[in-house]
Amino acid sequence: MTEYRCKNCGGSCEISNTSRFIQCEYCGSTFELDANRAQFANLYSIADDAWSRKDFDKALDAYLQIAEKDNLQSEAHWGAALCRYGIAYEVDPVSGEKKPTCNRINRESIFEDKNYIAAIKHASPENKQKYSIRASEIDRISVEFLKIVENESPYDVFISYKRTDERGLKTIDAEYAMKLYLFLKSNGIRVFFAEETLKNIAGSLYEPYIFAALQSSKVMVLMGSSREYIESTWVKNEWQRFFKLMETKADKTLIPVFIGGDPYEILPQRFQPLQAFNAGSPAFVEEILENVKKKLTGPAQQSIPSGGNSAQSVTVDSLLERAFMLLSDGEFEKSSKQLEKVLDIDPKCAAAYLCALMVEHRVTEESQLSSLSHRIDLSSNYKKIIAFGNEGLKKRVSGYSDAILQRLGQAEMRRQELQQKKDDLKKKVDNADRSLGNLNDKRNQLTAKIAAEESNYANLKRKIDISRAQQVKYKNKFISPIWIVLIGLVLDACFIFNLCLRPHAPSTTVLLLTFILPATIVSFIALFSYFNFAGVIVPFIVFFITFAIVAAINGNGIITAVLGIFYDLTLGLLFNDKTVLTAENIKMTVVFGAQVLYIIAFIGGAASSIKRIKKKIQYIQLKKQIAADEKEYNEKSQKNTVLIQLRKELQKADEEYNELFASYKSELLRDNSEYVSFAHKSGLKPESVVPVKYLQ
Repeated sequence: MTEYRCKNCGGSCEISNTSRFIQCEYCGSTFELDANRAQFANLYSIADDAWSRKDFDKALDAYLQIAEKDNLQSEAHWGAALCRYGIAYEVDPVSGEKKPTCNRINRESIFEDKNYIAAIKHASPENKQKYSIRASEIDRISVEFLKIVENESPYDVFISYKRTDERGLKTIDAEYAMKLYLFLKSNGIRVFFAEETLKNIAGSLYEPYIFAALQSSKVMVLMGSSREYIESTWVKNEWQRFFKLMETKADKTLIPVFIGGDPYEILPQRFQPLQAFNAGSPAFVEEILENVKKKLTGPAQQSIPSGGNSAQSVTVDSLLERAFMLLSDGEFEKSSKQLEKVLDIDPKCAAAYLCALMVEHRVTEESQLSSLSHRIDLSSNYKKIIAFGNEGLKKRVSGYSDAILQRLGQAEMRRQELQQKKDDLKKKVDNADRSLGNLNDKRNQLTAKIAAEESNYANLKRKIDISRAQQVKYKNKFISPIWIVLIGLVLDACFIFNLCLRPHAPSTTVLLLTFILPATIVSFIALFSYFNFAGVIVPFIVFFITFAIVAAINGNGIITAVLGIFYDLTLGLLFNDKTVLTAENIKMTVVFGAQVLYIIAFIGGAASSIKRIKKKIQYIQLKKQIAADEKEYNEKSQKNTVLIQLRKELQKADEEYNELFASYKSELLRDNSEYVSFAHKSGLKPESVVPVKYLQ
């Protein structure tokens, strides 16, 4: 980021590397940066820094270097114009805004300044408008200051010094300056001494009095105890301007006075050729007074006669006629040289000053003066026409000036009126954006609330669906497998055969207690676990049928043969025993096999039953949870008014937003059309103020 000094208020801003536009955060002004500005970033930095410190000469030199290298740098031209008029920006204690203050009066209007003209020529339309408005304000201040200057009494001596240090304490320079001031004043010397001369003047109005004093004073006495004080902003501003006056006016003299120390260390290089005085000398005030009197009592100037003989008049008329002929041909430089010859003969020739005024403003016909876009009444040629011309000429030239002032005033009024329309339009746009933004925020909040409510319903519905899926999963696992029933039947049959085939078969009571009771228990477990009717009744039926058959055929050969086959397939194969099948072996086989089957069946059935009991409990709990969730969902769907109310509020907010947007759009379309139309009629370029969304 690069630092930028706002030329409209002096505020410090930062330039983005990605945009040519910059907006000042202090005054809100928007500027378009010149193309290729980055090439002169260092020079701009030096110039802006010097300008912000009110070192106008250094800043002016840097700005002119930029303009010399690239004449299209309108910012550099505008900065040079500001420095030439010593423009700085101070905070107005009433409005709080930064206002321009003029620290260097220039008798030439800023509208005639070559750098201002170049700035206007090369600036973007937006920058051009800002420069023009600010120039009008600077020109107004200059005119007011010049009126003060014209009424100010002349001085003989201007004392320049640093009054206070960085702590606000009076410097030793100020003490010696006061001593010199009182001594010179007591000896009849008219002295400009800021501490006394400006003590009843507002700080913002110092410049015209300082300017007048610098112009009229023949001698400047510069007092300094250190180079830092001599090169401080205001002291340097005074002696630099006096040096410039010395370049054109030979009757002016600068007397440096050093206070303590070595003059070569205290005085800047520019003062080395001058005779310096030591304030520590006992008679230094007398020495200064003697030198001042010498400067004030120099050889008298001989007056130049205002008239001449007839031959001289003929020469003036011929030269003047030649000057006007050259002017009509557009030979401005040659015409100007002819006018110098005329004025050397007759310095009060009003017609010559009229021709010079036309040369100055580059017009070839007198009537074109009234069509100029800048003032002519501040020109020295114009003032001399008024001073030396006859009534007819003065009236005619004054008429040109009045026409220009009226036109400039009307143009300024149109610019101000356009600016007011623009500001009003901006306020309406801001108000529309703010009002619509509040409504849009309300719509977004309602939309978020509706989404939250709908999300709650969706989550509850999803929870119910998941629970139902799990319920089905559990229910499918409760179906009683047929193998449990088959194992129970085999178990009963084996034990019945085992007991019935013994020599001493148990009684019916023992059979009932031994086999019917376990079968009953197993059946009830099946009933509790699966709610399966077959699991309860089938074991009983099979048990009684088997028991009846075995009891009827106890000892029958068929039964013995069947059990013999079973024996061969088990123990016979295991031990390779070919022994003839006996009743005892059969009994042993039956008992062994029955007991093994009984243990396997019992363990398997018990483990399976316990597992399915747990599943059954989960199923019952899940069923209750589903019922509760469905009840809650149905109640919310049928009785909940929050979602309905929110949707009504959103619909109302949408209608209100659309109605308000249509109203603002209609109003802004109308006002923007009036603003653009007024700008075109006034010959000005309108800026884009209303966003596109209101114009479509």
